[in-house]
Amino acid sequence: MVSANKTSDIATKNKESTFSLTFFVGMAIYLTVIVIAGFWPTYFGPYFSGEEVGHPKSLIENTLILHVHGLIMLT
Repeated sequence: MVSANKTSDIATKNKESTFSLTFFVGMAIYLTVIVIAGFWPTYFGPYFSGEEVGHPKSLIENTLILHVHGLIMLT
């Protein structure tokens, strides 16, 4: 038979676990949106619109190392 205290402890741990999961997933999504929004004018926007290298809005050169760096830092 399960005691009342043990049942209460399980319920508390489930609430904490649910809160932690919600918090960390929410923060991951929030920070990803912040990064994409912050780099949009200089990296993502020119990259996806196909603007030429050296375009006034583009502050980057399309080099492999830059794209690898961006991929690693975004993940």
